Amino acid sequence: KMYTSGKLDQVQKEAKRMVNDKAYSFIDFERELSGTGAVMLGNDNEGALFIFELASELFPSSQNSWGNLAQAQMELKDFKSAKQSYQKVLSISDKGGAAFTAKRMLEKIGDR
Repeated sequence: KMYTSGKLDQVQKEAKRMVNDKAYSFIDFERELSGTGAVMLGNDNEGALFIFELASELFPSSQNSWGNLAQAQMELKDFKSAKQSYQKVLSISDKGGAAFTAKRMLEKIGDR
């Protein structure tokens, strides 16, 4: 409800609080944010970008969060930022599916 009413600062603050609150330890916030952003992607790319930026901030060592962020940036044609996010994926690990996708997408972006 905070998101849909435009209270983005509150969303960020509350998300940070909840992720660090042991009372919510049973919730996989990274997965929830990833799923929410994925549903938004293609219909509300700015909203997806906000969700994926939040996920990357809350889970900075997650290849998935950075890969999702890069995908939203690609949708918005922000190739410079997407390139940085894909590079972040590879800096976390150059192995696995996320790394494979990041390498492929960096080739696609090229010098844009």
